[in-house]
Amino acid sequence: MAVTHERHGVLGGSPKFINQVREHIANLDEQVYFFLNKYQQMKFLPNLNIQWLPELLNHVYGQETAHKLLQETRLL
Repeated sequence: MAVTHERHGVLGGSPKFINQVREHIANLDEQVYFFLNKYQQMKFLPNLNIQWLPELLNHVYGQETAHKLLQETRLL
């Protein structure tokens, strides 16, 4: 788990572990959309760098789902 000073974190692990987390955090996908929508609202700030975001989403969700998430939240 990694947590930032912006008050968000990233949790990773094996597919089995992530599935167990999903069983206990019912709104996990909603939290991801909330996170992405916050970045979408801030993407025009002069010092905000979100170049790392697509790569992270590709790693976590796979390319197709990551692309869909970025499109739906207008981060592409």
